[in-house]
Amino acid sequence: MTTTTDAAAAASSEVQLLKMVTTILTSHPNSQSAHKLLIQNLTLPTVLAVLSSTQLHRTHSATLFSFFHIFCHSPHPSLSSRLSPSSPSFPASSSTARSLLLNFISSDHPRKVKEAISLKDDLESLRVMPDEVTYNTLIDGCFQWWGSVEAFKLVEEMKGKGVKPNAVTHNIMVKWYYKEGKIEEADCIVAKIVESGFSPDCFTYNTMINGYCKAENLGEAFKMMDEMGRKGLKMDTFTLNTIVHKLCVEKLLKEAYELTVKTTKRGYIIDEVTYGTLIMGYFKNDQTNKAMKLWDEMKEKGIIPSVVTYNTIIRRLCHSLKTDQAVDKLNELLDKGLAPDEAMCNIIIHGFCWEGALEKAFLFYNRMVENSFKPDVITCNILL
Repeated sequence: MTTTTDAAAAASSEVQLLKMVTTILTSHPNSQSAHKLLIQNLTLPTVLAVLSSTQLHRTHSATLFSFFHIFCHSPHPSLSSRLSPSSPSFPASSSTARSLLLNFISSDHPRKVKEAISLKDDLESLRVMPDEVTYNTLIDGCFQWWGSVEAFKLVEEMKGKGVKPNAVTHNIMVKWYYKEGKIEEADCIVAKIVESGFSPDCFTYNTMINGYCKAENLGEAFKMMDEMGRKGLKMDTFTLNTIVHKLCVEKLLKEAYELTVKTTKRGYIIDEVTYGTLIMGYFKNDQTNKAMKLWDEMKEKGIIPSVVTYNTIIRRLCHSLKTDQAVDKLNELLDKGLAPDEAMCNIIIHGFCWEGALEKAFLFYNRMVENSFKPDVITCNILL
């Protein structure tokens, strides 16, 4: 009973201590003297508990970084004993390190990546050793905000410290190589993935397919897609849409549509972006009827067109001298409670003028004005 009471009292005391520390940090966010004074009365576990505060991460991330940096570099009663070679590591605190690093990397600023690496070094000095997730977070941040040279230095450091790169590490490298258009280097990393005993996963294949499409190598993209199928893996919708878009750009509309049919049968999800891409492709190649057939097919499947897709349809119908049909689509948009912008209305007015239907143009203009449409200079120039 006494033991239970003592444990409860200790837990309550720790909670109160954490509250006190949090209050001091938030009240004096930029005061190094206050932080140093506070640090003299704290142990490493308490500091790590403070650093784990989700609320402080959201509101005082810079203060947390400064506080921890001061803790690591200030004289402390028990600092020397904790930092001796025989000191144990704190594997249970890796989640704290991870949380801190993610906080800094997610701020989307190059300077924060350097601070995160400095933070990793401080954590290591306290025997809070980085794991695969910590390194992967830093490597991805370096690729995005600092450069590939620093990222690969971290990969080598990771290996040198006995932290084995995992599938996520390899996928990060593959992603950034393909993003920079370095196809051969990316392919080498994929080969190393296989040699290391890892099997390329959905992320790897999706990254490769997107990379090959970006490099205008549809042959390899389809090869990877078929390989995924044989392994029972599925592309994500974004990757499927990337291939459909590339096929449409290459004017391979039949192949693009057949791909959507085939993938639908395999259980892939065809979304509004897929249909919008195909519809635009058919319009650009003067196949208005096929475009409208796809429009009807999309709606029959219960896929709701966005304002962007409505804009595409209305614009292209006007260019095809089918402005009356464009007005029908505009009415659908209004029935859904969506408001057209000035550009959309101007397109329809322009469409009627192209067809020589000036009376319809003015009637439409008057109707739109009654519905709070505010004509601009472009509208006046069209009607003049």
